[in-house]
Amino acid sequence: MLRFILSIMMPLVCLLVTQVVLTTDSLGRGFNVLESNKETAYQIECSLETVKERVGFVFEKGGLSQEKWKEFKQLHWEAESFHHLFVMANLFYEEAPVEPYGRLVELFARDMVQRLVLLDRFCLEIGIEAIPSETI
Repeated sequence: MLRFILSIMMPLVCLLVTQVVLTTDSLGRGFNVLESNKETAYQIECSLETVKERVGFVFEKGGLSQEKWKEFKQLHWEAESFHHLFVMANLFYEEAPVEPYGRLVELFARDMVQRLVLLDRFCLEIGIEAIPSETI
């Protein structure tokens, strides 16, 4: 479980903490600029696809009840939705680095991480490793 959470959260933490730099415009006013976040978004997207494939395989083999499958689909949909909102907020913020967009990035990132943790707990509960340890 910890490996999956770290593989998702570490790039996100890097994005939200170490890659947020304070710069100034020509008038000397400060504003936050997010640097390269496309790789983080791509890693999260790949992780969501991996989780979907692994849980789908378990379901096809009869390892999951219909109720658990519906629970997974709901969790996955929520995580995917917040991932898309996170990506859109980043695009807006890159286009116009003003505080309302920066706040949206922060909010959607937090919500997305919460859903990813729930998804990881679900995977642990059904006994699968969401991300193979050899890829970490």
